[in-house]
Amino acid sequence: MRTTVSFFHLLEEAVWLIFRSKPLLWLGLPFGILGFLSLQLSEHFTPLLQDNFSSPENFFAFFLEHQTTFMVLISALLCIGILRVLLRGPLFLFIERALLNTLPDSPKEIHPHQKPLLRAVGLSFLFETLYWSSLTFFGLIIFSPILIASKVNPMIIPSLFQLGTIFLLVITLIFFYMKEFGFFYALLSGIKPRVALELGLKLFQKHLFFSLLFGLFLVAISLLFTFFLNLAIITSALISFFWPQAFVSTVSGIILFGFVTLLTEALRLLFFHALAATPRIKMTAPKKILTEEKETTGAPSV
Repeated sequence: MRTTVSFFHLLEEAVWLIFRSKPLLWLGLPFGILGFLSLQLSEHFTPLLQDNFSSPENFFAFFLEHQTTFMVLISALLCIGILRVLLRGPLFLFIERALLNTLPDSPKEIHPHQKPLLRAVGLSFLFETLYWSSLTFFGLIIFSPILIASKVNPMIIPSLFQLGTIFLLVITLIFFYMKEFGFFYALLSGIKPRVALELGLKLFQKHLFFSLLFGLFLVAISLLFTFFLNLAIITSALISFFWPQAFVSTVSGIILFGFVTLLTEALRLLFFHALAATPRIKMTAPKKILTEEKETTGAPSV
């Protein structure tokens, strides 16, 4: 059975869901702050790599000279990433509750309790840890032939690197959707993580085309968000004074980062519901079955 999903309908539903739920809007604040902080740290980290990555020797020499700065930046980015992961589970739980509150036969207000929130935090951290540790493990295996080739035949190193990169990208894509769908199964249905990962992989295999297409749709939204972020930065640069300029830039960045996080995460959950929903089987009416059986067998009516 071929599944059709309207991405723009999901986008409309996600926007309506966010603005209808005040708890979701408040949850956008910490994600906005974390996103804006990661952007500021990346802007300090990226020029260091660009200016001193002309050769491995120059990079290692520069790293040893400024290792404290590198360690502080990397640790800060790692802490921000961990906080985002820990908050991601409760965020999906609030989105799911907001979605349930829109149903006509649901209770007046449904709020997540403390135990489900703690479970959501643990599941989010578990699935992200499994995802990144698995990618690290397979990355070491895939690129290990390069170390052997460096001693045996250095000429084939570029070819091995290209093949390894392509293979790692494919594995990353499969593991990403497997992690996302498996996390939703474990979070919403309460099944074990191993079973949830198996179901997530089967769901991705069943809807491979739509899953990849949805990923491109999220990339397009991210590019649109980048455009508005750059526009906000350029607009704030027109302000002559430093502190008002910094205030406008910070506030607009936090709002945009928070909103795009809520939007993309709501889209992911709605897309999962669209794919994982069990299709209704059209049942034949009992009277029609009895009529067809009577006509076929010639049995007298009761």
